[in-house]
Formats: sequence, structure tokens, C-alpha cells
Amino acid sequence: DVSLSGFIQEAAKKNSWEYVVLEIIEIVGVIIGAIILRVIAARMITKMVQSSVARKERERATESKAIRGLLPSGLLLVNERHKQRTETVGTIFISIATVVIFVTAFLTVVEKLGLPIGPVLGSSAVIGMALGFGAQNMVKDFLAGVFVILEDQYGVGDTIELDKVTGTVEDVGLRSTRLLDGNGVIWYVRNGEIMKVGNR
Repeated sequence: DVSLSGFIQEAAKKNSWEYVVLEIIEIVGVIIGAIILRVIAARMITKMVQSSVARKERERATESKAIRGLLPSGLLLVNERHKQRTETVGTIFISIATVVIFVTAFLTVVEKLGLPIGPVLGSSAVIGMALGFGAQNMVKDFLAGVFVILEDQYGVGDTIELDKVTGTVEDVGLRSTRLLDGNGVIWYVRNGEIMKVGNR
């Protein structure tokens, strides 16, 4: 309230609504600019990730053919892993860019309104710590899933061994891995709970 009243008093000192209108235009401009920048960043990141991952997968496919030959089914698995890794890596980088852009825009708007940034950052830090503590298992699963995919530890179609489960990977998500064992049972394993894995 004090900050908003200060904003109004500043407008009164200017003795014109032009000050308020200009500030509002600047705030709207910051928001629109952040949205446009986010769209541009998302497109650039998607193209870069697709190009990088596709090149690596083509090299791997070429090596596989040279060593032992690659069946059509194998080509489908390579394409599936390529698609999965592209989407996952792209999603991670786009999420990071989105957070950075909109947090910067939010702080800029707060400054334009004359609100004290210190208390806002302090409150955000407390809320972030509370959410992080409450969702620490989910964060652990997410980070583990990120490294599984980025390091290509295993992918769709691989036969892997976990602690007490052996099966074919049907899906690798950021939070969990889905396996199909020899008895037709589908297993959902949280990535954060995987301590060791054997890839056949």
C-alpha cells in the first residue's frame, strides 16, 4: 500500500496522467516483450536441440550398421529414442529459458511499480524452499530422469535389469521408467529410486 501510494503521489507530483499512462505502457511492453522473447527462445532451442541430437543419432546408427548391421526394427527404435531425447532436452532448456525470462520481467515490473524488491525476493525464496522441501522426491526423480536421458543410459527397446526387475523399456519419462517383463507385467519405476541398472 505504501509503495502504491508512493506511485500515486509521484504521479500527482508530475501533475499529469501522462506519467501513469507511460508507466502502464512500459509495464505492458515488458510483459509482451517477455512473451515474444520466450517464443523466440523456444523456437531457437528446439531447432538447436533437434539438430544436435539428430546428428549424434545418425552417427550412432551408422556405427551400428558398420559393426553388426541394423534391422528395420532397430531403425525404428533409434528414431524413437531420437524423438524422445529431442523432446526431453528441448523441454528442459525451454523451461529454464521461460523461468529466466519471466522472473526477469516480473522483477522489472515490480521495480516499475516502485515496490521494494528485497521483501519480494525474500518471500519468493521462502516459498521456493517450502515447495522444494515438500516436493524433494519429485525433484529427485526429475533430475535422475534428466541424466538418464541426457547420458543415454538406456532407451525404448533396451532390455535392462534393475534391482528385482528385468524387462524391456517401453517408455523413459522424466519422473519414471516403464518396463515390460517376460511375464507381461508392466512395471513403473521411479527414476530417483534406481541406484544401479544393467543394460543388456
